[in-house]
Amino acid sequence: MNNSFKTTDPNQRRLFGHGDIGVVAGPKGKKNAICWKTIEIWNVFCVIADIKEDLDHIDKAKHHANMEVRRMNREIWCRHICNAQLEVGPRKTWDPEVLPQGWPTIHERSYKSITINQITDIILAHRDTVREWYEKKTASETKAKAVAPAAAEEPEPEPVFEISLNSGVDDWEDF
Repeated sequence: MNNSFKTTDPNQRRLFGHGDIGVVAGPKGKKNAICWKTIEIWNVFCVIADIKEDLDHIDKAKHHANMEVRRMNREIWCRHICNAQLEVGPRKTWDPEVLPQGWPTIHERSYKSITINQITDIILAHRDTVREWYEKKTASETKAKAVAPAAAEEPEPEPVFEISLNSGVDDWEDF
């Protein structure tokens, strides 16, 4: 998987161009470039939603015996990365406002051209750090929820009803 990062999807080629796709450090992608911020958001959604189909495509693109299967899975993987820019950016399929805040960021430089190997290694390393962060965050939240209700909940005393047999009425038929 040492080829340069480019897309073969016609719709994506309209947006990213026919040449190599780069990666920029700013908050928005440019023509022929995607940005690290959208890849971060995409990785957080993949970890929270437990999406693992990308790992299958990466494994087949690197290790499959048939060259056509490797090429096809490499193209699918590149399409998924480019879709991250489109779905986080203008289309807003994933809304970063609903995510837990404070996720780990990608601290990488901008690339005018990047290989699929480089971007794959960066994305997978970031997913690992996001997975660790999310597990710690959910573990601390569940621990806080388990401790807080146990201390806060005290049993309320049951109301006491007194029934008086001498209520002043001697005969219920007269009432």
